[in-house]
Amino acid sequence: MWAKSGGMDLIDLGNEYFIVRLFNEDDYWHVMEGGPWLIFDHYLTIRRWTLEFNPFGSAINKIAAWVCLSDLPIEYYDKRFLGTVGDQIGKTLKVDMNIANHSRGKFARLYVEIDLNKPLDSKYMVNGNNYFIEYEGLHLICFACGKFGHVNDVCTAKP
Repeated sequence: MWAKSGGMDLIDLGNEYFIVRLFNEDDYWHVMEGGPWLIFDHYLTIRRWTLEFNPFGSAINKIAAWVCLSDLPIEYYDKRFLGTVGDQIGKTLKVDMNIANHSRGKFARLYVEIDLNKPLDSKYMVNGNNYFIEYEGLHLICFACGKFGHVNDVCTAKP
C-alpha cells in the first residue's frame, strides 16, 4: 500500500506505535500526503519522526478524518464555502469535489484535521439552520461531552 517504488522497514516500538522507514522519497510523500489511511475502518495516525519520541508517554491529540455533511442545500456545494465549513469543524485539508459534483443534495465530504483535546461538534449552522456532521472511521465519539475515546453510555462527564 505504501512502498510502491521501493522497499520499507516496519519497526514495532510497542504501545501500538510503529516506525515505517521508506527507501524511496516518492513513497514517503505518497504516505505523508496521500491519506487518510484506514485499516479495518480505523484511522492510522501518520506523523514525522521526532527526536526522543517515547511511545509510552506520547498522546495523539490531532487526527485527520473524513467528515460528511448531509442534506446541505445545493447552492452551498462550492469548494470555498465547504472549506469554510470544514474550518469550523477543524482545519480543512481537502474537499472531495468528486462527491460534491456527483451527489449534490445528498452529502459533501471533507478531510479535516481535528483536535481531539477539544469537544467535537455534532452539527454546524448555516443561515440559521442546523446540519449534522458524520465523522467517518471515528467510532468512539461521545456527544454528551464532545470527546473522542468513549461513547455516551460510559461518559463520566455527563450530568
